[in-house]
Amino acid sequence: MSETLEYALLSIDALSLLLPQRQIELLEPALEVRYEEEPFGWIEVSGKEPSPVYCFSQQLALLHPAPAHRRICVLLDAPKGPFGILCDQVTLMGSLSSVPLPPAMRVPDTPILGLAHQEQQVFCISSAQALWNYAERLLLQDQGIQATSP
Repeated sequence: MSETLEYALLSIDALSLLLPQRQIELLEPALEVRYEEEPFGWIEVSGKEPSPVYCFSQQLALLHPAPAHRRICVLLDAPKGPFGILCDQVTLMGSLSSVPLPPAMRVPDTPILGLAHQEQQVFCISSAQALWNYAERLLLQDQGIQATSP
């Protein structure tokens, strides 16, 4: 069954990742991100509590430090609080029809939830919650802790 939503396209190297526009709180320059020893950074917006910022590779591995060409921090609204994703570019795509990820393409713990296409281009679809859960699992794995699914 297909669903039509307004999407934003996050470009992360060769990865074209769609997120529902309604889950994006704000776009900030990556220069605003404060980096620390941990595998992520922090951003403060309008006097709110600092939010974690993650940088993914095109294979969705966590990167630290972030490459210089990641110029945009997309602040996402997730149930556990806002967090940022660094990307190269953001493009508003408007309404696109999407389909769930076919069973043959599903792998455990993936943040990819579905697919959409426009003309000759296919896009991966995710959500703020799926990316939050995925980053949390990667961080726990880096610490040698076995993550459990929510």
